[in-house]
Amino acid sequence: MTEGLIPHFRRLAQYNRLANERVYDVCSVLTDKERKQSRSGFFGSIHGTLNHMTGSG
Repeated sequence: MTEGLIPHFRRLAQYNRLANERVYDVCSVLTDKERKQSRSGFFGSIHGTLNHMTGSG
């Protein structure tokens, strides 16, 4: 049964990598001030969200 899940988890990992690359590409054009600006989101700013995504925060 576990072997049948491996392709599924590989697809999820590939999607996660693609999604993260897109987020990082878009965020790379932001200034430090724009990235850290307070926003209505769970992590308070884009910077906070990126910290969460990378496990740095």
